[in-house]
Amino acid sequence: MKNFPTSLILFLFLFSNSIIRAQTPQSFRYQAIVRNASGNVLQTQNVSLKISLLQSSSTGTVVYSEEHTATTNSFGLVNLEIGSGTNQSGTIASIDWAQGPYYLKIELDATGGSTYAEMGTTQLLSVPYALFAASGTPGPQGPQGETGTAGQDGQDGQPGADGIGITNSYVLNDSLYLVLSNAQVLNAGHVRGVQGVQGLQGIQGEQGLPGTNGIDGIDGVSVLNTYVNNDSLFITLSNNTTINAGHVRGLQGLPGTNATIHAGTGISISNDTLYNINPGSAINLTGSGATSVSGTYPDITISSTDNNTEYAAGTGLTLAGTTFNSTWTTSNTNIFNNNTGFVGIGTSNPLSSLHINGSLRVNDDSESEGFVLTSDASGNASWQPSSMTSSSGIANYIPRFISSTALDNSLLYQNGTKIGLGTTTPTSRLQVQADPLAHDTVPLFEIKDKNDKTVMVVYNDSIHFFIKDPGGSKAENKGAFAVSGKNSTKNITNNYFHLNTENLFSGSDAGKKLSSGMNYSGKHNTFIGYEAGYNDTSGYKNYFIGYKAGHSTTSGYSNIFIGDNSGYSNNVGYGNIFFGDSSGFSNTIGRQNVFIGYKAGFSNVGLSFASSWGAYNVFIGYMAGYSNVVGWGNAANGYKALYSNTANFNVANGCEALYSNTSGYNNVANGYYALNKNTTGFDNVANGSGSLSNNTIGNYNVANGKYALSFNTTGSSNVATGHAALMQNTIGGNNLAIGNYAFFAGADYSNSSAIGANTVMTQSNKVRIGDVNVTVIEGQVAYTFPSDGRFKKNITEEVKGLDFITLLRPIVYNFDTKAFDEFLMKDMPDSIKFTKLSKNDYSESYSIRQSGFIAQEVVEAAKKSGYDFNGIHKPVSDKDNYSVAYSLFTIPLVRAVQELNDINIDLQKKLELQEIKNEDLQRRIEDIEKLIMTK
Repeated sequence: MKNFPTSLILFLFLFSNSIIRAQTPQSFRYQAIVRNASGNVLQTQNVSLKISLLQSSSTGTVVYSEEHTATTNSFGLVNLEIGSGTNQSGTIASIDWAQGPYYLKIELDATGGSTYAEMGTTQLLSVPYALFAASGTPGPQGPQGETGTAGQDGQDGQPGADGIGITNSYVLNDSLYLVLSNAQVLNAGHVRGVQGVQGLQGIQGEQGLPGTNGIDGIDGVSVLNTYVNNDSLFITLSNNTTINAGHVRGLQGLPGTNATIHAGTGISISNDTLYNINPGSAINLTGSGATSVSGTYPDITISSTDNNTEYAAGTGLTLAGTTFNSTWTTSNTNIFNNNTGFVGIGTSNPLSSLHINGSLRVNDDSESEGFVLTSDASGNASWQPSSMTSSSGIANYIPRFISSTALDNSLLYQNGTKIGLGTTTPTSRLQVQADPLAHDTVPLFEIKDKNDKTVMVVYNDSIHFFIKDPGGSKAENKGAFAVSGKNSTKNITNNYFHLNTENLFSGSDAGKKLSSGMNYSGKHNTFIGYEAGYNDTSGYKNYFIGYKAGHSTTSGYSNIFIGDNSGYSNNVGYGNIFFGDSSGFSNTIGRQNVFIGYKAGFSNVGLSFASSWGAYNVFIGYMAGYSNVVGWGNAANGYKALYSNTANFNVANGCEALYSNTSGYNNVANGYYALNKNTTGFDNVANGSGSLSNNTIGNYNVANGKYALSFNTTGSSNVATGHAALMQNTIGGNNLAIGNYAFFAGADYSNSSAIGANTVMTQSNKVRIGDVNVTVIEGQVAYTFPSDGRFKKNITEEVKGLDFITLLRPIVYNFDTKAFDEFLMKDMPDSIKFTKLSKNDYSESYSIRQSGFIAQEVVEAAKKSGYDFNGIHKPVSDKDNYSVAYSLFTIPLVRAVQELNDINIDLQKKLELQEIKNEDLQRRIEDIEKLIMTK
């Protein structure tokens, strides 16, 4: 057998579930006892563990891995939560537990480092979540949260049955014994584990004795001398060998004399300097004619005996015979020739034969002030005095040319302060007067854009503004609004803007019928939007804004519809306020409703004009009251609150509050998801997030507090006040819970009351006041029982006295309130139970020295004495506990006193008789004594 240096011999897994809704746990618990190779526990030692979850087999794929550092306790025990360590790979949440089996691999470094030794791999027979799901009742699915934000947690299902934990452990005779929470002791077997892996490298031993010397190696070769001979380096070695190491470079030589450069190709001449632009080529300079070359490089002289200079054509010049022509530069803006026929002065981009950019001065000695430059018939220009052909006219008229040389009056009249167009008596700075003979279709004033499209036109009785024209030969009706209600052809049109003394319409065909010219009576309406108020004929005081808002309204009045298609189907309904896209869309005759939000009150219709059906509702929020058709007197405020409602007199405030309610009435739900699944239940009140959220048909329930009565489905007449009060009740009725977590567990108890925070209920028809930490229950007067003889039947005197009382064993004790609390909370989810246990301080309640009896002994005493004693409560289930009604002990005590009294009376009679006998004996003795004395 191999010995592991450290063995993990015990594995315990604890699982937890959520308080609100069953979901896959993100961690589960692991316990191990760490021992060394000798079987001794490693106490208070830092260790490192690597946890891996493998899929399919013990050598399968690692789907999750993490590392932990922990310190063992005095028993060598370490406690970990797998899923909360330092992550190495994967996540717990991503594991698909249905794709098992899964295996747990444990690796350990007992020194607290990261050199791990494998301890073993074991199969997880059920994944952590499955352990809960196998025994618990799944809770309802939580609601779909709004997009981008996580919604609140749903509710947990019923918790599974308690597992059996370890409360202690000890080693006896090389065996490990485990003390379990059910009081059993389990022999876990020998503590020596299987052979461990090879131990770590031991420390280095002492140095051994020196070994014998080896054989001497051959002598090496070294350099004795070096020298240079004939440009080569020679090296003399210690073995008398000389090596030629090759040629070596000598010192830099002296500068040589200047070389002679001969004339040749590659010559360059600048001023009096000759350049060879092609080094390495010969340069040859040869004289010809009157030109001669003399001197030696670099002093060379070129001379000529005549005065002629020979030119060649170059940039900017052309040579033809002995004549030069120039091509002008393009780099000067003073005078510029682009060589295409255009010349510029002051510009390098001439656009005509002569283009002058700047001032121009023309002098011919005939110029004078006020003269103009004119041309004769031949095009010759000259300076001439300015003149105008005389013409007749009316004072203050602005003239116009009636020919090239004659002027006459225009339509413009100007008196120095005002201008008139078509009038000589303007009353404003600019006045346009229509031609009295002109037709109404002739504009007074018109403005057009660059495309000859009308932008604004003023007629004798209207003004048209054309905002946009997407096409066509003329801007006629598209995008226009007309105060008069006529288009540019003077016909009635689908106006974009219509205003008269009684109505205001803006939008294509807004108020279509009221603006048609028919003798309709609708007035004091404001319709803004495409076909808003389209069918209104006699409705009044309506205010519709939005695409087809109030489209079908004919005679409805005093309505306010704002939003696309809001109040679309409304016909005769009145006094409604709909705000939001498609809010109140289907309403036809419903009246005095307020719907605010996207599709709020979408299906509301109403039943008849004279009834209240479909009236007096207030729905505020996205799709609030969406399905309500004829329900009336309802109020909903929140996302999809009262979404499915068709009934009356319900109040829902909160996201999806009373969401599923169909025919339930007189319900009040305040809080997220409150009474969410209620369908037909009525007269319920839920205040708090998730309160009564699963109630379907239960009635007359009152829940105040988050998750109060949240699991209740059909239970009725329950009252729960406090966070999670009566939370797990489903079908029980007539229960009362007051206080946070009061009556938390128990699905079907009835007629029970739990008063006080954390008070636990274990059965029906029971009242409990306070949790285990309560030390005083006080009242001003004594507690009384109903004891009216008129209602007592089957009366006997079978009460046991001394026979019962003498069998009792009075004791003084401390009550383990923590253990009792754990017992009462065993049906609670671990997450809640552990939180409560960690927060409660049991020291005060435990320290009280109490006097009393042990209930089980009282039961035995009553049984032995043949007494049917009702002062003992026996558990009705494994969740219930024994309890004693100490006040009821007065009854058998009274009987015992009566029995003692009867005994005392009998003894008293016997004593009195004995005293008479004694007195008679005394007299006889005295008589005898007298007889003796006389003799």
